[in-house]
Amino acid sequence: MKNYLLSLIPIFLVSFSLFSQNVYVDGTVPLIPLGDGSESSPFRTISEGVNFVNSNPADTLFIAGHNYINTNFGSTNQDLQLTASDIVIYGDDAQSTVIQLGNTSASEYFMLISGNNITVQNLQLIGKGTDSYRGAIHFMNHSTVDSTYVFIKNCLFTEHDNAIATGGIGDGGGAVQLENSTGAGIVLTIDSTQFVNNGVSGAGKGGTVYVGTNNHLNLFNSRLACSLTSGLTTVEGGIIAFVGASGKIYNSEILGGDCGLYGGGIYATSSSILKEIKVYNSVIADNFSSTTRGGGVFLEENMYMNFTNVIFSNNIVNGGFGLGGGAFAIDQSSGSSSADFINCTFYENIDNGSDFGSINNEDGGSCNVMNCIFY
Repeated sequence: MKNYLLSLIPIFLVSFSLFSQNVYVDGTVPLIPLGDGSESSPFRTISEGVNFVNSNPADTLFIAGHNYINTNFGSTNQDLQLTASDIVIYGDDAQSTVIQLGNTSASEYFMLISGNNITVQNLQLIGKGTDSYRGAIHFMNHSTVDSTYVFIKNCLFTEHDNAIATGGIGDGGGAVQLENSTGAGIVLTIDSTQFVNNGVSGAGKGGTVYVGTNNHLNLFNSRLACSLTSGLTTVEGGIIAFVGASGKIYNSEILGGDCGLYGGGIYATSSSILKEIKVYNSVIADNFSSTTRGGGVFLEENMYMNFTNVIFSNNIVNGGFGLGGGAFAIDQSSGSSSADFINCTFYENIDNGSDFGSINNEDGGSCNVMNCIFY
């Protein structure tokens, strides 16, 4: 028996090493010879690394600091599809590991992710504004048994656009989209990440992030700024859109969103099941709705939001008489929506054309305001 156990040990060690290998990409290495993905002989392109982890056991895809420029359609550091699970995509840091999407003649995105337990960390993803019209990252997995868990940490997303009517992907999300789910849903945690100047056009929702049906967003310690949904008056959620989804927004900033209809900063609705969003210790400021309701936040049907220690500042809506809600608005034709405001501060929120500069509650919704300051 003792000899039998000893003979198994080397086999176990070899097997374990196969399932714990790391894969390396370094855009500075020469074209020739081709790398094998090891630390001493890294791949030159991110597509080589992604293709390898899709078909081989791996833990972490390390991407060395470099400016990975894509100059044409189908370039080797964009339009990637990650199907593997339990993978960390790890850049040196978000300042030096830069991925720029390709030319203006084709629609580009960085990655479609359909695996579970995926982390994207320390990357800077740069689009080309309305010329790169398919966003940056799209999460697609819909397990019918368990939720899919994905993470974005310490990244920067800038200048991405998802043009829904002209080749974009899904229903919105200028930078990040969680596709509508018929299964257990996707749980995305975004931590210590910045989003700047991203947008949606062509009747999409969520200028920066779209959280689709049955999914959940955790947004922690992050800054989402200067997003834009433009073009048609059916667009909602200048920065974030929750559609049949839930969320937590903690210690974050929602700044400078702009929408054509409802919710310059945040738009939330659910067609049937009541969904909940909690916003704690955050700032919602400088957002704008160009039409009727919810310069900062708009709730439609079957939503509950809790705001605790939140600052609403300089949110603006162009509402007519009886409409408005510079900071916040509820308008429900069916279902039930409500909000609680606890220890919040409202200042310099404006409704151009009505008398609801801060809060507008319509159609039987309910708002509880506790220990808040308005000025």
